[in-house]
Amino acid sequence: MNPGDRAGKAAGTGGLPADPIARDLEKAFASDPGFGDSGYIRDRLRHSYLRRLERISATIPAAARLHRELAGTDIEKCDLFDDPVVRCAIQHAFSRIVNGSARGLPLEHCAALLESIRDTGARPTRKGAQPLRAADFGGAVWREDAPDDAFGHAFRLLVRSEYEGSLCTPGEAETAVLEDAVCLLGELLPSLARSALSHTHLIAVFPPEGAWKGKASSSQFQLSGVIFLNRAKLRNPWWTAEHLLHESLHQKLYDIRRGHALLRPAAGAAKIRSLWNTPGTGEHNLWNTDRALAAFHVYVQIALLARVAERSPAALDRTYGPRTAAPRMIDTGRALARAHYLGEQLQDRQDLGPAGTVMVEWLLALLDEMDPAPPPPGSFVHLLLDRYRKEARLTGRAGPAGGTGHLTALAIEELDVARHILAALPGAHDGPSIQVRWPAGELGGHFREVREHIAGTLSDACADGFTLAGPSSRADGLARMMIERSSRRLGALPSR
Repeated sequence: MNPGDRAGKAAGTGGLPADPIARDLEKAFASDPGFGDSGYIRDRLRHSYLRRLERISATIPAAARLHRELAGTDIEKCDLFDDPVVRCAIQHAFSRIVNGSARGLPLEHCAALLESIRDTGARPTRKGAQPLRAADFGGAVWREDAPDDAFGHAFRLLVRSEYEGSLCTPGEAETAVLEDAVCLLGELLPSLARSALSHTHLIAVFPPEGAWKGKASSSQFQLSGVIFLNRAKLRNPWWTAEHLLHESLHQKLYDIRRGHALLRPAAGAAKIRSLWNTPGTGEHNLWNTDRALAAFHVYVQIALLARVAERSPAALDRTYGPRTAAPRMIDTGRALARAHYLGEQLQDRQDLGPAGTVMVEWLLALLDEMDPAPPPPGSFVHLLLDRYRKEARLTGRAGPAGGTGHLTALAIEELDVARHILAALPGAHDGPSIQVRWPAGELGGHFREVREHIAGTLSDACADGFTLAGPSSRADGLARMMIERSSRRLGALPSR
């Protein structure tokens, strides 16, 4: 069945259940004059690149020629600035000439790329890409067997520079999943999908190996216009639809950044810890404001996708496969919890520009409309327990080298602290308790089950679903201490 048949079959089921709040939110996300309207955003972006062309014209004759040609045309109809390599050539030349930067493509390489452009209405890097039949936004899939011409060669260089890895060509089955995912997004959130996907001009697929290992999907502000998806994950159209929207929303934000003052320099600005992510040995879950803003922008809107998907008719599961098949979409509650936390952390940040401050308030207002029962301010236990469970699953698949002795010691310590946490709760004598059925010496071999039991017991003890006894309570503080300490100790263990 081709994607068009799938879409037609799904549309014949009578459509999605009525959800007025979801439709109002979708309309706001897709058409807000400042942060939703893709036509306005891309127009600002094109004028931004046109100004950069003008600034580098005195040094690069090809830039002066392109500027003259584009300045006399309808810039809104120009697709040249949608090309990721063209963007990099202009931006890297601008950074070298105006800002004295040494990062990116050499100046002579940028000049050669601009000199080779003869059609200002084209996107030259897509020459060897495969258009998606289901896409009315003009998206295409990169093929690694595309010609190694000036733009193909530059694109490969840029990918290796940003990711230290190579791409691959998706097979027929993986391409079919991409086609289905685009159709599914059109079923679930047609306006928002069309708006977000219009900022993605190239979809690249990577093998889950080398520098790509561990990534599900990715985007880079320094290489905008292209999103990257894990080939091994392209099995479930629902998951793929989520990640297509996720990364496309990043692209939309990147385009907003080119035309709005979202961020500003602020010396010593504190980083934001994404509590649901494992810190590892390098504090990888500490985010700068730009990354936190990008994640907040995504999670608010992905929560809407999850809400609509969870209420979708069974006919969509028959058409696109079961929504709960692996790999699974994020659920609404988890997306909302992360969005609330990031929105709270981003308020009153000194390194947000004027437009960034307005965007945060706009997203918070829409988030409040979507979720009438938000977490208490300052709550964190629910986010840490999310990480705690995830680490247990990962450890269950690949324990430490040299056996389970380290895990046994850690499990004994966590059980002891968990009992202290429960004892610190009001009415502790009548509350839940921690009981395990394995001898102490065998706990390392059942580390995942021990953690799942602890996490489940502590979750049950959260009367409001978010806190044990309040964000400033001893119980909540002990839970944070235990999980943060355990994460670091796990991260320090030699893995198999």
